[in-house]
Amino acid sequence: MVNRIAQPVIDAAETRPLAAFYGALLGMREVDSEDDGSVLIGHEQPPGIAFSRLDDYRPPRWPDSTCPPQMHFDIAVHDFTAAERLVLEHGGTRLPDMGGDHPVFADPSGHPFCLYASAAAAEHRGRIEVVQIDCPDAAALARFYMGLLGVPGEQTGRDSWLIGREGRLPRLGFREVERYQPPRWKDRAFPQQIHLDIYVDDPAVAVQLGATPLPEGGGWDVYADPAGHPFCLGVEGY
Repeated sequence: MVNRIAQPVIDAAETRPLAAFYGALLGMREVDSEDDGSVLIGHEQPPGIAFSRLDDYRPPRWPDSTCPPQMHFDIAVHDFTAAERLVLEHGGTRLPDMGGDHPVFADPSGHPFCLYASAAAAEHRGRIEVVQIDCPDAAALARFYMGLLGVPGEQTGRDSWLIGREGRLPRLGFREVERYQPPRWKDRAFPQQIHLDIYVDDPAVAVQLGATPLPEGGGWDVYADPAGHPFCLGVEGY
């Protein structure tokens, strides 16, 4: 088995409306749900997206560095105008232009994401091309995930890296942010917002690469990466 991203997991106060939002944008359908309010959406090609319900959820505030998004999606669409209309009709909002490469929107729970046109995207649905991860040192964090996932990477700017293989989406991007504030495990004042579930052959490799074990994973082994982002590790099929 190849180590791979099982799915990104998005925290929210209400999971079903958010699952419906991303389902419409990405052409995914609900494939699983739990009594705790968690929902998984997907289609024929993994990964999908999971949504985790938190009663005391605290959304990010764009562009407030005291409550950052921690991670965000770069979503490619075939028809930008149609996708923007769909986003707004389903409860998303367009955020102020901060001088980035792509227009930025917020989903109904406040998570920012970038949207852009790409000829490679399917005609009737978008796709998550990159999960962008905030950090204080892009090169160091890229090396960690390159080792964990066994994928190549490249520097894409003075303060940014991109890792992964073509055809295996999503890839991971790393961007250095000013006044970086890491999430704090189980501290709702400093939430993780989004985390990654990752399948690996041997979870022990995470510690060897510099991850820190965290408690109470709910069936998954939970770690913090070197920048403090929690992530879950599991062995596929178990």
